[in-house]
Amino acid sequence: MLQEHRIAKEGGPRETAFQEKEFILGGQFNEDGTTRLEVVLLASEGKTKIELRLLGCGEGIGWYIQRRIQLDTLQIGALRAILGRGAGRVKSSAPQLKMTCKIAKGTHRNPQGLGLSLCP
Repeated sequence: MLQEHRIAKEGGPRETAFQEKEFILGGQFNEDGTTRLEVVLLASEGKTKIELRLLGCGEGIGWYIQRRIQLDTLQIGALRAILGRGAGRVKSSAPQLKMTCKIAKGTHRNPQGLGLSLCP
């Protein structure tokens, strides 16, 4: 998802505003669905940052940002290294889903001529 914002430079008039583009890279709800963590790529003036957002849900207003942390390229690299080392140590509580799809001739035709069955 791409969102664009016009942000005034600090200390400058509104005419010197630059455009910031925002790409939501992904997100995950917590186990009970009350909060959501989003990872967002921010791009402006040729620079990019990653922003981690913690969203909450309010009755009547929906999802809103509670906290945000912006990471520069050095911090992003460090976070990747830290998560890579810890990935094998973390056990997921999410159930393993097994989906099977069958490829068959003539099930559904696409322009390339391959048959494909749709999984539920």
